[in-house]
Amino acid sequence: MARRTKEQLIAEIERIDAILRLQEEFRLEQPPRGPEEAGSMAFVLPSREEWMAMGAAHGFSQVLRGWEEALSDAVRWTLREDLKYGEADYARAFQAFYKARTGRELRDDLHDPGRIAKAALRRGRVKDHSEYVTLREILNDGGQAILSARQAEKAEALMRDWEEKNPDPA
Repeated sequence: MARRTKEQLIAEIERIDAILRLQEEFRLEQPPRGPEEAGSMAFVLPSREEWMAMGAAHGFSQVLRGWEEALSDAVRWTLREDLKYGEADYARAFQAFYKARTGRELRDDLHDPGRIAKAALRRGRVKDHSEYVTLREILNDGGQAILSARQAEKAEALMRDWEEKNPDPA
């Protein structure tokens, strides 16, 4: 697979950044769900200028990895089908907010984790860091219902292969 160009990396960072900014806007409009969340409301995403400087200093691949991790932590969980009552309400509200702001479905813009995982299984290898993160996210979810036990074992093997070829997969 050909390496992505700087322009392609920047375009992907900008796509993820736009999703994260909408999620942050939505989250700040919500009342804190407890004292621990009230303290976490201060998180601020780096500006475009800041992440461009990080990319220039450390490489845009590194910046993209950070954005993919943030996307996984902040947004992808909202697509899970096994959410508890309060989480499910929040997830549905965010998905509606996202659609009202963009005119698009969040699932379409995030790329469905189940489809990504099953594509990797069919292909027999992890194609890039984003796919690795998606598989890791699915497998780290103790109650995951996306993959069968057999598929999960195969996904773990694919991830090990990826980690061997990419010594710093985080």
